[in-house]
Amino acid sequence: LEGDHLVNTNLPWPVSVADTRTQAGLRSLALINDFEAVAYAIPHVQADTLVPLNGETEGGSRWPALVLGPGTGLGAALRFQGGHQPVLASEAGHAALTAGTELELEILRQMQQRWAHVDQERILSGSGLMNLYPCLCGLRGVAPQWNTPEQLIAAAHLGDDLVAVETLEVFSAWLGSLAGDLAITFGARSVYLVGGIPPRIAHFLHAGGFQARFLAKGVMGRVLAQVPVWRVEHGELGMLGAAVWHAARHERAVA
Repeated sequence: LEGDHLVNTNLPWPVSVADTRTQAGLRSLALINDFEAVAYAIPHVQADTLVPLNGETEGGSRWPALVLGPGTGLGAALRFQGGHQPVLASEAGHAALTAGTELELEILRQMQQRWAHVDQERILSGSGLMNLYPCLCGLRGVAPQWNTPEQLIAAAHLGDDLVAVETLEVFSAWLGSLAGDLAITFGARSVYLVGGIPPRIAHFLHAGGFQARFLAKGVMGRVLAQVPVWRVEHGELGMLGAAVWHAARHERAVA
């Protein structure tokens, strides 16, 4: 928030807190970051919604937990075990995209010809897939066939379009690299992969590229090998987390 107005980079919706409250006929209205809400939900997700991707996944929750997810954009937050402010929200999706392989460097060079600032979301999001795919098509000398993430993901799962397959392989590995970077940066003891994209590309996330790049952090690879990474299969984390946030706020108000 900037004063009364929401800084909303991915959707064309101007939002005023005061106007929304008035037009909806509400006595009070609060806005929180979407991934702040998702992070509030993490301690309340059921074990059967957690699919392991890396590390020692026995022994319950470990804090702080990195919550990371590509969807409309790329969200990230840090969840602590408790305290007055148990969630650190972030805008990591707007930090500069980094490359770790020759192919990623070439992709990044092409992205820099289009944008002065190439952030993580330019690749690691639903819309980012549609930046990555035509770039790879150009490098492989083929014409793009797909115009939406849904079409691209469906083609990759069929396996007939080799560039579509490569797109999701590159995407998954790049996401794993970012997850490892953020886990090191924040000292996260666990990682939860959420958002709209991971459930739709689960096959590629579990194929090995994500984990390999998550661990490819030099001397820290041995530490990250012990960090559990889960893919969360839960479609309403934001709603659940908003309810948890509201309940905690209400408890503090009446205490």
